[in-house]
Amino acid sequence: MSILDLNTAVVAVVLLGLTVWLRRRNTSPNAVIRPPYAFSLIPWVGNALDYKNRPATWTREVESKLGPVYQSTVLGKPVIFCLSRTLISQIFKNYRDFSFTPIKTDAHHRVFGVTLDALSDEEGQKTMFAELYRVLSKKAFGPMVGQISANMEARFSAIIGNMTPNERRDGKLFNLMSLIPPLFYAASAQGMFGDTFPADDIFKSNTDFEDQFGLMYTGLPFPWLVKRGITGRDYCIARVKASLAQYESGEVQAPYFIQVMLDLRHTLGWTSQDLAAYLHSYLFALTSNTIYAAYWLVVYTYTHPEVVAEIQAEVDRAEAAFLKENPKETPTDLFANLGFLDDNFPLLNSIINESLRLCSNGTSVREVMADIVMDVPSNSHGPSESRAMLFKKGDTIYMPNRYHHWNPEEFEDAESFVATRFMPGQKRQPGFFMPFGGGISVCSGRHLASAELKALMIILTRWYNVKYECLVDRNGEKVKDAKPLAIPPFDLGSGSAILHPEGDVVVRLRARSK
Repeated sequence: MSILDLNTAVVAVVLLGLTVWLRRRNTSPNAVIRPPYAFSLIPWVGNALDYKNRPATWTREVESKLGPVYQSTVLGKPVIFCLSRTLISQIFKNYRDFSFTPIKTDAHHRVFGVTLDALSDEEGQKTMFAELYRVLSKKAFGPMVGQISANMEARFSAIIGNMTPNERRDGKLFNLMSLIPPLFYAASAQGMFGDTFPADDIFKSNTDFEDQFGLMYTGLPFPWLVKRGITGRDYCIARVKASLAQYESGEVQAPYFIQVMLDLRHTLGWTSQDLAAYLHSYLFALTSNTIYAAYWLVVYTYTHPEVVAEIQAEVDRAEAAFLKENPKETPTDLFANLGFLDDNFPLLNSIINESLRLCSNGTSVREVMADIVMDVPSNSHGPSESRAMLFKKGDTIYMPNRYHHWNPEEFEDAESFVATRFMPGQKRQPGFFMPFGGGISVCSGRHLASAELKALMIILTRWYNVKYECLVDRNGEKVKDAKPLAIPPFDLGSGSAILHPEGDVVVRLRARSK
């Protein structure tokens, strides 16, 4: 045997031995391992396209091979996907080792344009978010819901007022995407910033920013790819800043929420630019997902006529009960009574949750703050063996909700709309429904968002008739041979926490006669 052959043989034996050792080490029940890697073909891009285009099915496919926790690369960023309900619950509770704060801070700077000076003020950050949680708490935002609902009512009334006599009689056709998101956005923005805020003017810029938010968040090394999003963001911030100047000059009276934020800015010594950037981030959080959640809520409701009749009956009963309990109030006053909204609309509450289950595509993200070993089950459902797995400081954890919301092992008939799925007394496994995230960093505006969605549906079913007409494609052309009451498919490529439609629904709107 030549020296070359001998060296080759030695190397082969060493590699074989190393492979056997690693395999035994990783299969030993006492071994501490790192999450396995998901296969990807394209360097740097990694599994970004798989996750974006097939968020529910891709995660399940990888889980079947690697288990419920695995590593991946998404646009150059190493991430760990966690699909285990048990582990997700532990991560949400352990906010010291798994924190959202670094993620939020980074997004506020890179995506929303808040300066590092403001972000480095840790006490100021705590004070700011404490005030935000207080103002947006369920006990405090009743008046804001009243303002938002009044704005919605006025906008729908104006639409009817601008109709011709024939349109008032027969109804007028609308594409839902051109009706619901702009109206819902404007009502929410003016409920937060006041009636003089130019919400209609900035809707397009906000949409440009929202469309590219995901790419901006990933930190692409190609700024020109997100130029439209940056331009839209900067325009929105400029309009917020101009509105703040009006309030500070006394030209316009500031709403309560804005006055609290202005007072806080002076206390903390922040610039008006930083406050405007912060407030734009709050406005974005309040509206970017809810406007599409509102769209899908209307779609699912009015593609099920039997549900519409039941909601109308529920609204009529609740209104009668409210006026009986509060004889000095008007029907519109119930919108500010959050306890009444929660207790008297069980079907509407269920439909809102079911719509969110179907259309949500959010990912809860956490950063590992210190090396930690956790027991990871071998599968996400039912009893299973567990393995000790190491999560290193700096790891980024992704916990996608669509994996759970569309998983047939967690929801019976998971891909279908079931109006009563979340009604009281329905049997369902708890913990799988997380449209607003979870833990200490659960969305602070979730109760406000739910109240807004209820207000929209109460207004529509109480005062208007909405009739499904047809399904159209993304070019606005009627879809031939579409099934009756068909809904548009999801645009899985939108990458948003609430998916956009690919196409639209055309409805006929007119006032409801009682």
